[in-house]
Amino acid sequence: HIRKYAIMEDLCIGCVENWENDGRVHVDIWMESDSATNESKLFDCMGYYTHKSIEIENNPPSGRPVDTRLLFNPLTGECLNDV
Repeated sequence: HIRKYAIMEDLCIGCVENWENDGRVHVDIWMESDSATNESKLFDCMGYYTHKSIEIENNPPSGRPVDTRLLFNPLTGECLNDV
């Protein structure tokens, strides 16, 4: 699992469709990228973090450990996969 705080800023089309069609909660997490990013490495990293089921904690108490490293580094193409 990842130890990150996330702020829901907008909705993704797939997320809304999943909820409307079958009540499934779908959350997409942004991975730092731009037009120069190696798409293959980015997609591999996205796949690494994609799971059928995860636990999400809303309004966690203070003091939880937080990993501030990028999940994907667009400069090196590295995926943070040691969390």
